[in-house]
Amino acid sequence: MDFQKILNDVEPQVLSVALIDLDNIAYNFHKVEDELAKGSVVSVVVKGDSYGFGAVPISKRLYKEGCRSFFVATINEGIEIRNILPYEDVKIFILSGVFENTEDLFLKYNLIPVLNNWNQADLWVKKAKDLNKKLGVIVHVDTGMSRNGFLEEDERHSCKDILENLNLLFVMSHLACADDVSNEMNRKQLDRFKSALKRFGNPKACLSATNGIFLGDDYKFDMVRPGKSIYGFSIRKDVIGIVKPVMDIFSRIVQVNHLKKGDTVGYGATFTAPRDMISIT
Repeated sequence: MDFQKILNDVEPQVLSVALIDLDNIAYNFHKVEDELAKGSVVSVVVKGDSYGFGAVPISKRLYKEGCRSFFVATINEGIEIRNILPYEDVKIFILSGVFENTEDLFLKYNLIPVLNNWNQADLWVKKAKDLNKKLGVIVHVDTGMSRNGFLEEDERHSCKDILENLNLLFVMSHLACADDVSNEMNRKQLDRFKSALKRFGNPKACLSATNGIFLGDDYKFDMVRPGKSIYGFSIRKDVIGIVKPVMDIFSRIVQVNHLKKGDTVGYGATFTAPRDMISIT
């Protein structure tokens, strides 16, 4: 790749350029698809501007590759994706869920909340009753992450209202230790998740993000929600190489310094050259 040509294509005051390879994004998406059973869905996480890689161009490309559902963190992120993918076949799930006075935004932009607790469930059930319509939803159950999701006692309180008044698309949870294949927490959470599914009448399920997908078939269920594997991050040492990196970074060199052995570098002189060497800024 011609580094100089890349830098020549941007304004002269720009010192660094990050290039995102959309072909590799597409490749990684299909590699995740290859890991799944027929009929399972890959719903890509594009929250945080696709982790800074650019949610708009990435979501457009993923749609062309066949991706029809996306996870984002906030309503504003969901609106951004809906504005560029205004198609009826695209589902956009909001991980932070519904808050008071946001219900109409979900309806206006055809967004689907992930319900994390009874307060959110109550808001969405009330809206469904007001409209006399079963609104789509994902229910998040906490199986050990202790972050978001219904606790078991919450589920017992809310299952009936949710099942009677809402269109339950999936029940989901989140694995805490999926980067460690041998960690017993993975199996504990899987067992808790299966128990939660029974309490909700065995609906479709979504347990795994990137690392969970590569724990084995037991963890894949009906939908997965990869994030970092789509963007080429290392997954685990045992599966490195399955996906391709998607970013190259190029920078203009300000100065090349020729150091002698014993020269120090930086604030506090914290680095001492162990031999004659070059430093670049």
